[in-house]
Amino acid sequence: MKLIALGSYSDKGLAGFVQNPNDDRRAAASKMIEAAGGKLLDMHLLRGKYDFCAIIEIDSFEAAAGMKVVMMASGAVKEMETLEAIDMGKVASHAAKIAGTYKPPGK
Repeated sequence: MKLIALGSYSDKGLAGFVQNPNDDRRAAASKMIEAAGGKLLDMHLLRGKYDFCAIIEIDSFEAAAGMKVVMMASGAVKEMETLEAIDMGKVASHAAKIAGTYKPPGK
C-alpha cells in the first residue's frame, strides 16, 4: 500500500533543527521506514500547516502506525496524519456492485 504522511514538528523537534541545521531527515526517515519493512518513495519539508510530507510504500498499516507511535513518543512531532492512496477505479467498481443493495433510512 502507498501512504502519505503529513506531519508537524513540535517545539522540541524544531529546536533540533536549530541545534543541527544539517540534520538529514530524509536519511533518518528512510532508515525508520526500512526497519518497518517499507520504502521511502519521496519526502519534502513544507511551508504551511504541515512541516513535512513523506510518501511511503509499506505492506502493513500496523507497521505504519508503529512508526507514528515512535515519532509521536519522541516528542519531535506534535501532529501527524496518515492517508492511504487509493485506486478510484477499484472503489467505483465495488460501489457499482453493492449500489442496489443499500436501503437508506426511512425507505
